[in-house]
Amino acid sequence: MARNKGPVADQVTQILPNTRLRELIAPVVADFSDKSACRFGDQYMAVLVVTKYPARLPAEWLSRIRLPGVTVHIDAVRRNAAEFNRIVSDSLSGWSFQAESRNKGAYERMQASAKRDQAAELLHLSGAENQAMFDSVVSFIVTAESAEGLTARVKEVQGRLAANQIIAQRPWFLTKDAMLHSSPYGYRSARLHELYAMPMPSSTLAAAAPFSAAGINDGHGKVYGLDTTGGVVVIDRWRFGSSGFADRSNANMVVLGNAGGGKSTFMKLDILMEYMAGTKVIIIDPEDEYRALCARIDGQWLDAGNSGATIINPLEVWATEAVADDEEQADASRFNPVARHLEFLKTFFALQLPDDYTAREILEIEVRELYREHGLTLDLTSVGHLEKWPTLSDLRDRIASRVHAAEELSAGAREAYAGLDLFFKNLTAGSRGLMWDGQTNVTLENDVLVFSTHSLQEADSSTYAAQYHLITQLMWREIQANRNTGEHLLVVMDEAHLAIDPKTPATLEAIKNFAKRIRKYGGALMVATQNVSDFLDPAIERQGRAVLDNASTKVVFGADGRELTHIVELYDLSRAEADAVARKAVGRCLLMVGQRKCILDVKRTPKMVQLLSTSSEKSPAT
Repeated sequence: MARNKGPVADQVTQILPNTRLRELIAPVVADFSDKSACRFGDQYMAVLVVTKYPARLPAEWLSRIRLPGVTVHIDAVRRNAAEFNRIVSDSLSGWSFQAESRNKGAYERMQASAKRDQAAELLHLSGAENQAMFDSVVSFIVTAESAEGLTARVKEVQGRLAANQIIAQRPWFLTKDAMLHSSPYGYRSARLHELYAMPMPSSTLAAAAPFSAAGINDGHGKVYGLDTTGGVVVIDRWRFGSSGFADRSNANMVVLGNAGGGKSTFMKLDILMEYMAGTKVIIIDPEDEYRALCARIDGQWLDAGNSGATIINPLEVWATEAVADDEEQADASRFNPVARHLEFLKTFFALQLPDDYTAREILEIEVRELYREHGLTLDLTSVGHLEKWPTLSDLRDRIASRVHAAEELSAGAREAYAGLDLFFKNLTAGSRGLMWDGQTNVTLENDVLVFSTHSLQEADSSTYAAQYHLITQLMWREIQANRNTGEHLLVVMDEAHLAIDPKTPATLEAIKNFAKRIRKYGGALMVATQNVSDFLDPAIERQGRAVLDNASTKVVFGADGRELTHIVELYDLSRAEADAVARKAVGRCLLMVGQRKCILDVKRTPKMVQLLSTSSEKSPAT
């Protein structure tokens, strides 16, 4: 017996359209309804055609408009030499007559004379030098993501051309014809040639090439990837100040951009290539980004947090010998390592006691007395003979003894000593004591050293800043020792914004001095941050700008919002450059080396992908 169908079976199933598939296979819609622009899909486009040239053009005269979103099209049709010479000869006769005519005004005669000279020069190039002559149409396709962006970009292109006395205009009511002519479709518009073609000798046509100055290529160095034209980007950071590199004053680099844009990958690539070239590398790593790379190249990874594995004694005097800050001979008789280190300790303790001026002054006196008890006096010119140094426990005990003898002190001093006693008891017994209380157990002999501060992420900002400042001083001792070795040394400060506090600018001041002085010791500093605004806080803007602007090489990955605004203002980016940064394409950055700029696509070899990957990278892109 047949089964009765229920009401559900009688319903017709509706199949929803696959809109995503439809978008993929549908052709791009071209809209030419505007008389001076058009749209291809979601892109706004306009064509500019050169309508006027000056009498003489410099070499690479089209290189000024090599901007993101601008495509150059040169269409040249060779002229018959005999016909061209005849036409120019006739023009030369006509302009000569007008230049000497008494019926013309002075201005008209001057214009005719200039055109006569131009015609004579063209005739000389074609006849005497036997150069080929071309009827040339030079056009540009300008692309943007909005109508407003297109208008701004068109004005920028026209302005750059006008700087060379070249006039470019939109071909009104010929947009479609001009777009087809300027696109790689093999189409030549007879109408466009009739209206805009101008005679051009082969020398001028060759000099137009905007490609000769494309990209950044030092000839030798490290390969970082490709520019937008497919050119290889090669940089030698250690070549600066010499002939051909006068626009670079140091080997420093800053890397900026939002998280997830490719900063860490770029920095690891740079570190790996420098290590392979024999450069010693020291890294401050707040996020454990470099631990895997360090292990793969047999580097030394140091937990600079509160685990107790690494102790750096802040009372150890780092400056052990006189080192000149310039090419002059260091004066050992005037060198005072103890006095220098006392200045460092002022900053170190000020980071933890920012609001207690009296306590800091008393602490300076007690440290000086503690040093004197250990033979560290202000008249020493060298401390290299010492092997054991006073510790924070020694300083704690000394302050505690002063508290017990507080009867001879004023009420204010007793209160200050009591506060210092509590401070040092807490410091030496707590997590900070695991980092600082004891003899330094760090040696900096490996070619790759990574100071991990990841375990300090939950620590208060004063502790983090103090540890960061302490590590930079330890690294500075290594840089001074490296001066006469002839070897290069690269210092990397990743996520540097974590160590910055507007209330205590001393850490940023130290980084600024680091950036300015390191080149004299054969070193380079690479600073990376995703928070440019932290460097430009009004309280520390002077130091922050010096750090970000001092580097000869700037690498800007994707950014938006306030960070993008700061970057554009800091480096005076053009609209096209700002647009490239705002797109936030992963692995693509704006690269500035000296006065040269390009858009860089970072590339890695398969072997580098393997070395640079971390456990969180499942399938790193090449």
